[in-house]
Amino acid sequence: MACVVLAAASAVFVWLAIVLNSVLSGTIPWLAYPAPTPFFWGSIAAVLLIRRPGVATLTGFATALIGFGATALFAALFIELVAFLGKNLLRQTDKELFGRPVLMWSLIAGATAGLSQGLSLFMVSTARETLDLNLILVGIAIKIALGVVYGALSFLVARKIFHSGVDPQGLAASSRAKRPA
Repeated sequence: MACVVLAAASAVFVWLAIVLNSVLSGTIPWLAYPAPTPFFWGSIAAVLLIRRPGVATLTGFATALIGFGATALFAALFIELVAFLGKNLLRQTDKELFGRPVLMWSLIAGATAGLSQGLSLFMVSTARETLDLNLILVGIAIKIALGVVYGALSFLVARKIFHSGVDPQGLAASSRAKRPA
């Protein structure tokens, strides 16, 4: 259920990206296809809140269905790979659940999702054939940098959701259960 709610919130940014693409493709085409909006934030937040394999993919799939944006699923697959490779950073400890290692994971996941946004520019044949490679690389670099910012914002939103009492996975209870008396 949490994945669907996060996906619906992320789909708003997919719709915004669709609208911005029409503007950016005529003015700054190397920044379009897709427009650099944080449509992957829900996938990052889902991993932070649920911390189970597959939640980023599930959230990205739901985002793609709700928002008609396949790039959300593409970004979610990249985030899922980062969740698999960085599971030690997400490992639950007796300390704070949203500490520095989790923030670091969020920044890496955001950068990876930004990379997936940048690489999707190569899927658009008109952009690939008409734009200079240097402009494409600048667009990819900007999307990676924005991805890091969006990763940090996803971390802050997930932490705020968790501290407001929403705990879809029971992270707080399992953290207390692990502490010695």
